[in-house]
Amino acid sequence: MADVQAHYDHDGEQDLTTTIIFAVADAEGVEPPEIKTPPLYDYVDTVAVEEALFGPAARRQNHTGTEELMFSYRGHEITVRSDGWVFVQTTGDS
Repeated sequence: MADVQAHYDHDGEQDLTTTIIFAVADAEGVEPPEIKTPPLYDYVDTVAVEEALFGPAARRQNHTGTEELMFSYRGHEITVRSDGWVFVQTTGDS
């Protein structure tokens, strides 16, 4: 079960990085500007995630179900799913 979940709209104005940072801030009980270090880009290439899960190639694939990508960041396991849901689970590992 996720501590925090947020929804990313790949056709919306907010980018995936912002969605992830806001979700992590919510999980930590801090304001998003406080999530500065370590930089998210040191842990995941969000542009590559967007392309893999939401880009033209992903939409062309005939698949059933939901694809997901997971990575660790600031003591959380972050899951980004192809249906736009972002889940943040606190692991305690930094």
